[in-house]
Amino acid sequence: MSAVHDNTPVLVGCAQITQREADPLRARAPIELMADAARAAAADSASGQALLDAVDTAVVIRSFADTSWRFACPFGSYENPPAALLAELGTTASRLVYTEAGGNMPQWCVNRLGEAISRGEADVALIAGGEALATQKAAQRADIMLDWSRPASSAPQSWGVSKRGWSDVEDRHGMRGAIYAYPLFEQAIRAARGRSLAEHQQAMGELLARFAAVAASNPLADRRDGYDAS
Repeated sequence: MSAVHDNTPVLVGCAQITQREADPLRARAPIELMADAARAAAADSASGQALLDAVDTAVVIRSFADTSWRFACPFGSYENPPAALLAELGTTASRLVYTEAGGNMPQWCVNRLGEAISRGEADVALIAGGEALATQKAAQRADIMLDWSRPASSAPQSWGVSKRGWSDVEDRHGMRGAIYAYPLFEQAIRAARGRSLAEHQQAMGELLARFAAVAASNPLADRRDGYDAS
């Protein structure tokens, strides 16, 4: 049996937080949710704060608020999200990274940090992301002003490629988001299966009911009503 090299990347802890607080004044801000998840991940490793204190590279996934005007936050911004996160955790790191937008970025960062660890360029890395869009929208509807500002004296490093998620052809046809593209996919699937609209809706309902049944008993699921196909 060969020995494991000291620079072999290993995932030592992970965690997820789902916020269900309806009162915007009691709900956790995005940076607080990230800190909660980081502490839970550290606890999952059985090392706790000692692991957080050992972090030398902190990466925060770009938020929706910093990605699209549709989700722009009126309650201030984090000028250096990874620095704000580490301050919340009571620790620091030598490398601070804020990613470009993209659903691929979490796994992309896992890969890149694994490479950095294997090359000896990093020892302990933290990847975090957090959203509080439901809280943001609830506060806006109730005309409640929150303060989510965290000023910074320096900017984080940027990772990823800054590019829009659609082509020129899609742009000309208004296909600038998943909410427009996915229904088109569904129509293609429906046509390929030879289904009427009602038949396809029923088939999709039966498929998603199985997901809903799983979510009903998952404490991290946002919706746990267990809807049936109808």
